[in-house]
Amino acid sequence: MNKEIKKFLADNLGVPAWEMTPIKKGGSDRSFFRVLLPDQSSFIFMHYGTDVAENSCWAGINEFLAGIGVCVPQIIAQDVNLHFILLTDLGDMDLWSQRFLPWEQRREYYFQVLRQIRKLHAFDPAGLPSGLQLAESYSEKLYRWEHDYFLENFVGAVCRLELSPAFIKDLDQELNALIVRLQKI
Repeated sequence: MNKEIKKFLADNLGVPAWEMTPIKKGGSDRSFFRVLLPDQSSFIFMHYGTDVAENSCWAGINEFLAGIGVCVPQIIAQDVNLHFILLTDLGDMDLWSQRFLPWEQRREYYFQVLRQIRKLHAFDPAGLPSGLQLAESYSEKLYRWEHDYFLENFVGAVCRLELSPAFIKDLDQELNALIVRLQKI
């Protein structure tokens, strides 16, 4: 661990010693570590790079999402120059880790996620804070890729649902309308 990380954690955790364990899941030029304190409380340390432009917007977007009631980890501290963020630890469990449970047990987890997503999609874009920096808008092509990914990896692989051609047609119409709405943001 480099001395900048040690100093950042010492300054913000208020303890001289802790353990850091890499979290293998990362994403978009970000690395995550679980920081375990002697009293067994834990935090998440994130280091983000500059290869992905939206990483510099991450903290502002996090604060916006928290402000509209979306459950996101609380930011404890940030060093913009070093690209460090210290977050509350929300635990190890995610949807992917629950993928092998029977649907009857997994179902509520998915509904919890969908309730959170609904908060975001119900928000009127006209109410976005003027200083909020967002990543560049998705293109129509990228939205379509996201929809296909969702259908293949969530609907098909996780939920094990086979959609009828009529349902797929209706869903395509709804997703196309969503693309139009989201591109106005």
